[in-house]
Amino acid sequence: MLALRGDPDGFSHKPSRTPELTNTGSFEKCWRLIDGEWWIYKSGNQNEYFSELFISRLGEKLGLDMVHYEMDDGYIRAKNFVSGRGVNFEPISSIMGDNDDFGDCFRAIADISSELSMQNLQIVWMDTICYNMDRHTENFGFLRDVHTGEIVSMAPNYDNNIALISRGYPSDVSRKHDGLIRFFKEFLENNPDAALMFKEMFFPVITAEIIHECISDIPLECDEEYLDSFILNGQRIVSEIIRSYDTHMLQEAEESFDLKM
Repeated sequence: MLALRGDPDGFSHKPSRTPELTNTGSFEKCWRLIDGEWWIYKSGNQNEYFSELFISRLGEKLGLDMVHYEMDDGYIRAKNFVSGRGVNFEPISSIMGDNDDFGDCFRAIADISSELSMQNLQIVWMDTICYNMDRHTENFGFLRDVHTGEIVSMAPNYDNNIALISRGYPSDVSRKHDGLIRFFKEFLENNPDAALMFKEMFFPVITAEIIHECISDIPLECDEEYLDSFILNGQRIVSEIIRSYDTHMLQEAEESFDLKM
């Protein structure tokens, strides 16, 4: 009902099992050829535009691989992210179908390589902190070399227009009853290999200054004080969850992971 009625609090109610809100490709969009480059244009409301732009800017400032979005003539747009790179995009639906469960996707990617797994976990981390309610198997995946077919990397993070404040401002700014954070915690409980990876990975720190810089770069209004609290609370809780895994459990997970590799 969140997709229809727009209540951001509805997503945190159980028994939701996966952050996939819309039917795939539900937003009006089109491709335009401009000066020899293909751009995708998407329609939406101001909160959706803001959320997409903000998360793009935030990830870029944190040094993550993001698709860059911008406003143009009242729409949001992004350049084709495979243009000139000698790669093709392959959505993860190619191996997962419509199964977008965090754990199942993680294990399938881990079977390919640990490097891809870590890149995928960066997307999971960002989705959790920025309340992305619509990560499905058509909006993340792989980049394959056009000549060899080899998987080069995960595709950059894109399609965040149903995240953050896209459906209004969630009432629980503390994030204590947050559906995405609940998914994240359950994901690590059921996938200790992922918890081990998170413990070993470096994640940049989001600060109020970085949030302000992102907001100042976006020509749309928002409640900056709210976003400060919402994002920083999310980051704090996610960090606490990762730190909560004790050494013994992680050693067992590492042994299990080594056996699989």
